[in-house]
Amino acid sequence: MVAAAMAVVLSTFAPGIAAASTPPDDIPPATADTTDPAPTEPPSTPPPTSDPVGSTEPPVDTNPPTVPPDTADPTAPPSEPSESEPAESEPAESEPAESEPEESTPEPSTSESLPAESLDDMMMTAALVAPPPPSCFIGYPVRAGSYLGSSCVESRLIQWGLTPGPVDNDFDATSVAALREFQTEQALPVTGVADQATLVSLGIWRSPAAATCALSVPVRMNSWLGSRCVESRLRQYGLISSVDDTFDWTSAFVIGQLQRNFGIPATSVADQAILSRLGIWRTPAAPTCTLSVQVRLGSWLGARCLETRLRQLGLVSNADDNFDWTSAFMIGQYQFNVGLPADSLAGPQTLSRLGVWKAPPAPTCSTSVPIRLDATAGSVCVETRLRQLGFTGATADGTFDWTSAFIIGQYQYNIGIRSDSVGDSWTLWYLGVWKHPPSATCGLVVEVSPGSKDGSACVEGRLRQLGLFNGAVDDYFDWDSYYALIAYQKAVGLPATGTADITTLRSLGLYNPAAASPLPFNSGSGRRIVYSRAQQRIWAVDENGNVVKTHRVSGRMYEPYAGTYYVYSRSMYTYSANNPSIRWRYMVRFAYGPQGGRIGFHEIPNRNGVPLQSAEQLGLPLSGGCVRQTTADALWVWNWAPVGTKVVVL
Repeated sequence: MVAAAMAVVLSTFAPGIAAASTPPDDIPPATADTTDPAPTEPPSTPPPTSDPVGSTEPPVDTNPPTVPPDTADPTAPPSEPSESEPAESEPAESEPAESEPEESTPEPSTSESLPAESLDDMMMTAALVAPPPPSCFIGYPVRAGSYLGSSCVESRLIQWGLTPGPVDNDFDATSVAALREFQTEQALPVTGVADQATLVSLGIWRSPAAATCALSVPVRMNSWLGSRCVESRLRQYGLISSVDDTFDWTSAFVIGQLQRNFGIPATSVADQAILSRLGIWRTPAAPTCTLSVQVRLGSWLGARCLETRLRQLGLVSNADDNFDWTSAFMIGQYQFNVGLPADSLAGPQTLSRLGVWKAPPAPTCSTSVPIRLDATAGSVCVETRLRQLGFTGATADGTFDWTSAFIIGQYQYNIGIRSDSVGDSWTLWYLGVWKHPPSATCGLVVEVSPGSKDGSACVEGRLRQLGLFNGAVDDYFDWDSYYALIAYQKAVGLPATGTADITTLRSLGLYNPAAASPLPFNSGSGRRIVYSRAQQRIWAVDENGNVVKTHRVSGRMYEPYAGTYYVYSRSMYTYSANNPSIRWRYMVRFAYGPQGGRIGFHEIPNRNGVPLQSAEQLGLPLSGGCVRQTTADALWVWNWAPVGTKVVVL
């Protein structure tokens, strides 16, 4: 290896040193020593005409010349011999060979010829001389399989006299072997990786200029956020030529190659690891707030905290109480950069990546009634939960005031449900404080008011189930029951009358007409609909014989005939063949009339949008043959009775 390096260096600095025709500049010729004058007597043995490299003694001529010694030297300067001017009278240092070595060859002698040891030292000294200046510089490592920097390292290894193979864009096994040889000679860790220490020894390490920007978010292909900063840094490294606001495939490819060179996962995403190695990663400051609710465009709740965090990351310039489109746009860009769905909605995943998400603590209470402005039922529980989540600092009291209602409205907006400032079951469920009420244990069809005895125990028991009544459940609806019922009516948005009318009973889950209208005897078996023409009522019965629903209808007293039928067709929309202006929905056909007309269950018809009867008139036989229902009941039957459902007409 050293011989190879020596040959390269010698060929560079002393092309003719083997013949000793031109002495190198840093090694003076033997005749240049002015303290040792040339001999005045000619040598007894003629000097050789050449001095081969590596010889230790002058060659011996076995055939002595017949000419006199003073004329045997063919290299002596021509002169006319004279008895009065002998040739040896001139000192050696005045010879022309001293001043013009390129035109004459110093006369060798046995005392001044270069010994072999001196020639070896000269060659070793030349071999230790640094190679020519490099033609390239890099500021990143190069390893097996690298594309970036491969040709630069390979060309430099050749200048050092090594054989890394062809100079190309593939740092292959041959290149790695040559690099390992260089590391061995330079007493470097033999890793086969051109790290900074190795590149410094090779003379081709160059640290890039100081970074002009820093990032606290990753950057991926097609990203806008952070693109200019990363591309500017890549340009400083000499890896790309242009910088813009789109991190295109070229930049992503270069990032992937750099990641490979640095020995980290080559994802082509400029993540924290590669940004740190490029010197442009900036660790964001610790967050100063936390959130337990997602934030969306136009939101007030949580806007200041989220915008403060975005400002810490250098993404927005100000923070206020309105999460505007600029902040939402930045959230979308941030989501894209970190690989989350870019919906501009700062949900738990996004907030976690930003470091500001705080999982809500477990609730300490529950309620089974909705809550709204000025309500008392459930107020303490809901306000306590809002305070737990950091939405308000107010102390929970017994009245749901406007501040709490406003926060509920903001919370509803943030989570994407109807924002009406009413804590309904869905809102309370999201808050974690909703407790589904147990099933009612009784049913009523009569109103209950203060002083009532009939139905009092049923209503009081239900209010107690909902956590609104702590008095005795008895047969007297007293004032405590009255105020508990008013609290319930306020909570659900009903008129606060203190009377359990039909609407209130429905809301409480107590209205049960089946209690007053039991399933008729001998109405068949199995899953079926039972239609009583006399009562103008139907019952839906499941496969176990349980009545799952009953409601009033309007049909015809004698049509269809009594018997067992089956649903044979259904139509979402239909109209009267005799009068197309009469229309209805949810037609479930199961029989034919005496004249061949089709009979089925459907909603109350309307003529040009005007209903032909009111819901209060249901229960009366007002139809021309079909079975009319309220729209809600007709939709229920439509969903419950597919084709093939049994219908028993009594």
